[in-house]
Amino acid sequence: MEAEKHTLIEQLRRTLKKRLLAGILIILPVYITYVVIKTLFSFVGGYFSPIVKRIIETNDYKLPDFAVTIISLILTFIALYFLGLFASNIVGARIIRFFEILINKTPLIKTVYSSIKQIVQTATLPSKASFKRVVLVDFPKPGTKVIGFVTGDTMLKGIEKAYSVFVPTVPNPTSGFLCFFAEKDIIDTGLSIEEGMKLVLSGGILTPPKLG
Repeated sequence: MEAEKHTLIEQLRRTLKKRLLAGILIILPVYITYVVIKTLFSFVGGYFSPIVKRIIETNDYKLPDFAVTIISLILTFIALYFLGLFASNIVGARIIRFFEILINKTPLIKTVYSSIKQIVQTATLPSKASFKRVVLVDFPKPGTKVIGFVTGDTMLKGIEKAYSVFVPTVPNPTSGFLCFFAEKDIIDTGLSIEEGMKLVLSGGILTPPKLG
């Protein structure tokens, strides 16, 4: 009787933990989105708005607040575009790399910067252009099924047609293993790319009732 009671309490504890983590995974992206948008508007209002007013407004003419905000947002997007353009060329990439090396040598800043960068890379990695479908494959040994993403196909000696499968690490899918499998060794999960990434990022918490 005591053993059954202990088992029931343990099951309730695990269920509660699972539901709480699932709730966090749902609310966290919403909160981060809110913070990013709020920060963007604060940046626009605090930096670009005074510049817009100084350039356009005169003693006889005042811009409406909504017009200032729209123009400031446009300037922000233009600035981000040219920043991305700068980071894409060789000189810009080297300068950014130099500052990243300096940041990675600063203890506290290193931790914060690397964590945020990893989150951003994780969020921007999956795309339908690079990942074709979500599958199950045997890795690292037969009988052990893991989630993988088909990225392409090729011809291998001894195999009529092989598929390249990216097997991500959990919960950080920015790293992983590139493997090649025959079609017969691949099981389609029926999941979308987004669902597959949620499964990986949650460490299996958001596993659907059925795979394949």
